[in-house]
Amino acid sequence: MNTERGQIRLVRAAMVLIWIAVVLVVFFVARLDVFAQKRSITVLAWSATFDSSFVKKFEQETGIKVYMNFYTTNEELLVKLRAAQGKEYDLIVPSDYAITKLRAEGLLKKIDKSKLVFMDHLNPLLMGLPFDPANDYALPFEWGVFCVGFDTRKIKIEEVKSSWDLVFTRFQGRDGYRIVMSNDPLESIALAAQYLWGPVASITEAQVLEIKALLKQQRAWVEAYANVRGDYLLGTGSVDAALMNSAEILRALYAFKQIDFLVPENAIISIEHCALPAGCTKDELVYEFLNFFYSKEFFIHHYNEMFMFPARIDVVDFVDASDRVKELMRSSPSAFRGYSFIRDLLPEQQRFDLWVSVKS
Repeated sequence: MNTERGQIRLVRAAMVLIWIAVVLVVFFVARLDVFAQKRSITVLAWSATFDSSFVKKFEQETGIKVYMNFYTTNEELLVKLRAAQGKEYDLIVPSDYAITKLRAEGLLKKIDKSKLVFMDHLNPLLMGLPFDPANDYALPFEWGVFCVGFDTRKIKIEEVKSSWDLVFTRFQGRDGYRIVMSNDPLESIALAAQYLWGPVASITEAQVLEIKALLKQQRAWVEAYANVRGDYLLGTGSVDAALMNSAEILRALYAFKQIDFLVPENAIISIEHCALPAGCTKDELVYEFLNFFYSKEFFIHHYNEMFMFPARIDVVDFVDASDRVKELMRSSPSAFRGYSFIRDLLPEQQRFDLWVSVKS
């Protein structure tokens, strides 16, 4: 009898120990999960901004998990950030004109630049611009120029009086002349305004009608509205010319030797920036991420893969680019003053209605 009671006590003790062990394991796993969440950041960016192999390398070196989320337009970024009220994301990569909206809506927080080791290497021409004069909220990461690429088998450079003419006129009245145009209505409207009047901060209703008429006329020789694969259409001879970001043009130039490009008069540039949403609570981890991705090693790799101009000026000599392209990256202060930015010239609904009318 005593033996049986002893066995029962042992079984009960074992069961208690097992339950204690289960509780401890659950508690420990929960603590690990909380720790893992604390050592992670969520990034909202263009799909080609942060190379996945470098993201993996960053995770291995720092133990910080990176959750990548992507968007295809600045408007999509704005919608996602508004819906999250500046929370859910720890780092975003808006274009220049989007920063104005994000700041106005209180969706960005100030950057502690003392935590960043690369500040002295940033191209000063990309700093102190009107949408963030002190760069308190955003830092330039990469940039490009809207260029006109063309097929030298079809167009001789000496025949071109204005590079804009390759896009906004049926060049020399040629039958079968075809181009690639931006599929982003905000960009297309701003580019049309630039062609008609140069840099403008706003437009009248009469000017809206003039832009609409120009874009509807242009529709007759647009082969494709595209922000990707335009380099392929140009390189394969499907079109005569294409108005695209310099990264797309240079990709075509690299792959197809018959391609050349022109930088338009009153050229428009686009600068992508890194910024912290207002709801970010993981600033220190984000600063580690930025210090890693603003390295010379990454920028050299990034240009050689994606052809986006680096924000670090000390990288230019090390990228695989022609002297002509490096000169563009090093644009002089006087040349840079000749550039302007994409401007949001119309309210969203009016812009949408105009674009539907153009493409229908």
